[in-house]
Amino acid sequence: MRWLLLFALTSATFAAVAQPLDVALDVEQTCTAGTAPLNPSDPVPPSAAFVRRFGHDGSLLARPPRAHFSKRKPIFAVPDSKKPRYISLGPEKSFIAKLAEYREKTKEMFYHAFTGYMRHAFPKDELKPISCSGEDNLGNFSLTLIDAMDTFAVMQDYPSFHDAIDLARYVTFSKDVNVSVFETNIRIVGGLLSSHLFAMNSPLAPVRYTEPFLLAKAVDLVGRLLPAFDTHTGLPYGSINLIKGVAKDESPVVCTACAGTFSIEFTWLSLLTGNPVYEQIARRAMRALWSNRSKHDLYGSHIHVDSGNWVYYDATIGGGSDSFYEYLIKSYVLAPTEHEYHEMFVPTYAAIRTHLRLRGMHPLTASPNPWHVDAHVQTAVPVRLEASHLGAFFASVKVLAGDVDEAVDDINAYVGLMKHAIFVPEAVDVGGGSLRWVKGKQGYFLRPEFVESLMYVYEATKDPGAIEVGFEMIERLQKWTRTECGFANVEDVSSMKLQDKMESFYLSETLKYLYLLFTPDHPILRTHIFSTEAHPFPITATHRTRFHLPETEAVMMDLFADQRTPPAPPNGEDGDPTGPVRSGFREGVCWARSWEAARQKKIEGWRLSVPHAA
Repeated sequence: MRWLLLFALTSATFAAVAQPLDVALDVEQTCTAGTAPLNPSDPVPPSAAFVRRFGHDGSLLARPPRAHFSKRKPIFAVPDSKKPRYISLGPEKSFIAKLAEYREKTKEMFYHAFTGYMRHAFPKDELKPISCSGEDNLGNFSLTLIDAMDTFAVMQDYPSFHDAIDLARYVTFSKDVNVSVFETNIRIVGGLLSSHLFAMNSPLAPVRYTEPFLLAKAVDLVGRLLPAFDTHTGLPYGSINLIKGVAKDESPVVCTACAGTFSIEFTWLSLLTGNPVYEQIARRAMRALWSNRSKHDLYGSHIHVDSGNWVYYDATIGGGSDSFYEYLIKSYVLAPTEHEYHEMFVPTYAAIRTHLRLRGMHPLTASPNPWHVDAHVQTAVPVRLEASHLGAFFASVKVLAGDVDEAVDDINAYVGLMKHAIFVPEAVDVGGGSLRWVKGKQGYFLRPEFVESLMYVYEATKDPGAIEVGFEMIERLQKWTRTECGFANVEDVSSMKLQDKMESFYLSETLKYLYLLFTPDHPILRTHIFSTEAHPFPITATHRTRFHLPETEAVMMDLFADQRTPPAPPNGEDGDPTGPVRSGFREGVCWARSWEAARQKKIEGWRLSVPHAA
């Protein structure tokens, strides 16, 4: 394949991580030539303080017995002066004080979960929080550690952040193991790159991050994933062996999200290394999906990587497709002068609102129906009248697109479910006159999509009701999912039976979004966009379409045009119209009436009693 030859030639040019391209980045410094070797030498021994804190030298090959930790203080603990005070919240307690209290509660929950992982599961991928043991379910490379590292930085606990990334120094990807290309990218590659960017700008960087080994590890890992993209269409295989490559009997069927969720991580890898190939490969996969959309501008949930034909014809915003739509708009927000992704997003977004949103009125609220269901990709006829928890993320996409009024309707629908169950389950049957749980999909797996959209809706509306729902989520997570060594999935929201599993994204996404919901003045909300795994990436000031050949007149014109001045915000809206949450202003889709209508609505409905809540 021509692009593989290009990659071979380019890789030779970039034997070491090269100077970044001449782009303006929202980070204080960039890598210099030769500072991130692809095969770094043996790491320097950790400091005595590091050994004291973790109880060992960080080696993944010589993990001490679990009993070694049993009588030690928590590895990651909130300092005594910052421990939250669990007191009743009376009407006299100010809203600002409640924000501070729940911000500290969220941090304590994160430290509890991470300490449990380090004590009982590390270096395995994830914690089993009921049996207090560990399991490998991705690639046996300390998934939870890498996925959660940048949460320390977001919480501005830089000493713990650097202790965590020092452990990642010992992770290796030279393993004879089959991994999901999609999951490895969003969780591991995203975690390494985001933490690298934070580490470069950390106040402790001069002494704690003297060589960018996280970037080197990301380059190494992505190099092992790239053979999966060697197909006729550019769509990647779903899994790959990190040493042997794609197996001969590997399935040629891949989900839409699994093929279209690379553009954020791969674009930043190109920006950091100066190697354009990564971004080109991600874009080629996106174009392949775009070129196979139906006449209704819909996409199936699974596609054949060689023929480009749809294998599963269900168009959905839920599992199998979700993050593809998310990355279309976020890749545009990531680089405001990037227009190809925006041109793909606009008709795709319109098709979802036209064909996947239920028509008529909501049976419980007498308001326009907010639920999105599945439809046949060729006929646009609904095929499954279910709303999924994964689909809750789409309210955040609507905020980014400027449809704030609809976003509030969507999030209110999910908030309303909290009157009937402790947590929003995996799927809800919305086809009849009442809402019903779907058999076999009644669990709650500590998912972040609902609280993610809650954060975005609050950023757009400043409705304190969104934060009140966040307070309630914290109380329910503490009461119903907390265990001695972590937090557990809920197997069934009807019985509240727990499952012996704690997903890495609980630390990477769920608790991070809740913390940011309670920290509305956090600067990261104005300067970064979040990957589908909630890894923050800075928005680039300029990023012309230099990484790919222009295919449309609009993209061609952008090569020569100056950066456009965004339109003024609607009357009554203050704040920076170029910020990530207000990206809709740039295309004039963020109408004043949508924002004003959203402000008239309130996020409420969860306060009524629910089963098992007494």
